[in-house]
Amino acid sequence: MTIATVCPRCKKEQEIEVNADAYTSWLGGVKIQDAFPDLTSDEREQLQTGYHKTCWDAIFWEGE
Repeated sequence: MTIATVCPRCKKEQEIEVNADAYTSWLGGVKIQDAFPDLTSDEREQLQTGYHKTCWDAIFWEGE
């Protein structure tokens, strides 16, 4: 199934393809990393909060 997310920072809409049974499990309380082991951590973050990698890095990356 396709889940659309909207980034709270830049308002960009993106889509993520997920397994419908895994999505139902996650909504039912299964930890996101257990429900979606095939997604990257960036994809899981986007699914959970809406933030995609570019905006997440811009907000939280502290540099060297």
